[in-house]
Amino acid sequence: MRYSITAGVALLCLIGMFSGPAVAQEAKAPKAFDYQSELQRLKTGDTSIDFTRLRLAFAKTKGFSPYSMDERELGGKAAKALNAKDFKGALELAEKILAINYLYPDAHMIAMIAESKLGHDEQAAFHRKVLSGLFNSICEPDQGTSQSKPCKVIAVDEEYFVLQALGLQFKGQALVTCAGSPCDRMTATDSESGKEVQMFFDVSIPFSRMAH
Repeated sequence: MRYSITAGVALLCLIGMFSGPAVAQEAKAPKAFDYQSELQRLKTGDTSIDFTRLRLAFAKTKGFSPYSMDERELGGKAAKALNAKDFKGALELAEKILAINYLYPDAHMIAMIAESKLGHDEQAAFHRKVLSGLFNSICEPDQGTSQSKPCKVIAVDEEYFVLQALGLQFKGQALVTCAGSPCDRMTATDSESGKEVQMFFDVSIPFSRMAH
């Protein structure tokens, strides 16, 4: 069962991190990508890194485990602390998750809310930018709403992150195919309109890891 975050979730509507399409940039020849150095850049505050390449590179590391329960268990405790308004405790738990998986969206979301509540505006802004980078990397503007153009995830947790970021309440999941690749069809309810919507996520990366 997924945990829920209620304290401070209104921030998602206020910060506008997921509004509007990503700005198209001039195509450039790809440079050699070093996962550890790019991850370190992010950890030291540089959010101009290529989040898509970083996520895909992480998915190829030995430490990558798309179905690990460690992050989820800590996330549940962090969400419970956040909902109880124990913002310091929630932040400490979020940092433990990030020590395991620095690209875990829920940890940055909890950290963002906790830092904001603690008055740490600069740190909250950093986590907000990371969340924006992750979201735009997972789902490009024309992806997710049709089976022909699914969002590509490296772990199932990214699916729930996208739903939450879009203000969608999860109702159900079904495994389908998208252009020959395994996909999760997530049925959800729009929290504002009450309408039922469907989102599609390409899960070929976590599936391939599960097979090994």
